[in-house]
Amino acid sequence: MLSDAESVMAVTITCISNIEAVDTGVAILRFYNGALGIIESTMATGPKDVEGSISILGEKGAVAVSSGLEC
Repeated sequence: MLSDAESVMAVTITCISNIEAVDTGVAILRFYNGALGIIESTMATGPKDVEGSISILGEKGAVAVSSGLEC
C-alpha cells in the first residue's frame, strides 16, 4: 500500500495480567522519503471498546476508514 520502509522500531507488552502472551504492540516506520508511519494493535480491550480504523494522510489528500463495533 505504501513504499518500502527504511527502518522499523516496535515495542510489545502484556497489559492483561492473566494471559501468557503479548497483547499490545506499537511500531514506528520511517520511509525512504522521510515520511513516518505508526501501527498500533491491541487485544486488551473490553467488548464495548472495540474500534478498528486505518488513516493515510498524504500531500494531496487523506483517506480514513473507521469501524466502531457495538457488541
